[in-house]
Amino acid sequence: MDYRKAANEGVRSSITDALVDLLEEKPLDQIGVTEVASKAGVSRVSFYRNFESLDDIVVAHMASVAERVWEEFPPTSAQGEFRNLVRTFVALRPIAQNLHAANRDALVYRLVMSAITGSCSRGGRGPYGEAVVAGAVFGIYAQWVADGCAATENELYAESAAAFSALQADPAL
Repeated sequence: MDYRKAANEGVRSSITDALVDLLEEKPLDQIGVTEVASKAGVSRVSFYRNFESLDDIVVAHMASVAERVWEEFPPTSAQGEFRNLVRTFVALRPIAQNLHAANRDALVYRLVMSAITGSCSRGGRGPYGEAVVAGAVFGIYAQWVADGCAATENELYAESAAAFSALQADPAL
């Protein structure tokens, strides 16, 4: 890795860490680029050289968390992939609550859709099948956040898996 690339990764990491820290203090819609750049110790120019928006940082951070979950728990089935989505939701609990409070749940939907597209395409589903599965998984996330993220990982997984099993058993679907 050359020096410039390493330095750039350090700047990106500083910016991401700054935003994640700020998200623990207040909703995303109350955070500005200048505040994030200042906390990260970089200029606005450096911010925009690395990210287009605060949303891009949130999406990249969530994808990084999901990637770590998938590396730690390599799924061997669709159930394993779904379990990893639940694990990712739980790992992102503070950010999920923040995004919900700021009415920015669509950022989580982007993460869900990305994960579902990767897993469903291996299962032979087309784009509409992917959308149905992503919508269902996102609905689970939205209800969990609306309930204050009270359910544990095991409770969330068990209830959701039972609902998916019931749907799969329905011959009308």
